[in-house]
Amino acid sequence: MEDGCYNNINDLREEGIEELAIYTVADRPADNSNDHNKAEATLPKNLVFRPSKALPNVKGVFALGGIPQGTCFGPFVGEAYHVTEVNHVTNKKYFWRVYRNESEYHYIDGYDVKRANWMRYVNPAFSNV
Repeated sequence: MEDGCYNNINDLREEGIEELAIYTVADRPADNSNDHNKAEATLPKNLVFRPSKALPNVKGVFALGGIPQGTCFGPFVGEAYHVTEVNHVTNKKYFWRVYRNESEYHYIDGYDVKRANWMRYVNPAFSNV
């Protein structure tokens, strides 16, 4: 890191993110009843769900205003799986790969809306804007 800027995000580890975060946005509190959609209920107040323009029939998360550099969201909540517990036919639509180091990782699965948080709806950006 030089002059307060991090040039290669791929080399940044969780500890580094925590050090650089200026503000952490907490999930909105949600009750834990079994019939509750926790994934939607935990969305922070400065964000909204909208249909994606880039991905038809996909719900995405959008900001109501600017998000300052150094803002941290998360963590992503869901079921954790070791890499050996996941086979090639598993639905990975809501999987995130979480690295411990360069070669060790596990998965977090946000498929179950009763167990996941709003971050299951975060989709990759298709532009730099």
